[in-house]
Amino acid sequence: EINERLDKIKKDWDMVDRLKTTRKGG
Repeated sequence: EINERLDKIKKDWDMVDRLKTTRKGG
């Protein structure tokens, strides 16, 4: 389903954001 795909993409982006903040030292 489309919703499932969007949810997966959203989770992936959340992880990317988390990695970016960690790399900045925050």
